[in-house]
Amino acid sequence: MAFVWMILGAIALYFFVGFLVKIPGMNLQSKFTSLGDLQGKTMDEIVAVVGPPNALSGAPDGKTVCQWMATGFHIVLLFNDKVCEGITHQFTANVVSAVSSPTDGQSTEGEEDYSDDPEIEEWKKKMKEPLRKVDRR
Repeated sequence: MAFVWMILGAIALYFFVGFLVKIPGMNLQSKFTSLGDLQGKTMDEIVAVVGPPNALSGAPDGKTVCQWMATGFHIVLLFNDKVCEGITHQFTANVVSAVSSPTDGQSTEGEEDYSDDPEIEEWKKKMKEPLRKVDRR
């Protein structure tokens, strides 16, 4: 009988630890959700709520890609002159997503589907181009 309790305890511990590990991601997602629609918000507005990005990268046409990551949640935003153009990637591990974007390719009821938008397709093509080297002399 002790063996059964040990197995049940191990299973409960597995799920409990799995939940605890995802708390930072759930907190980060909650902060993004509190901002509402991210498109049109400035970098300063977003950073004031969620904190600074974990990574920044250059993108074609002088745009900037910013990433925020926490265990269980990852979001990537595209900025043009420090104004958010939308979400380019979002990953949520077993947590219901409440952050929406017209660029994520998934339409929900009441939202327009942008998956066939030629501007989005053009941007995707540009993202596949190699980055230009910058002479930093």
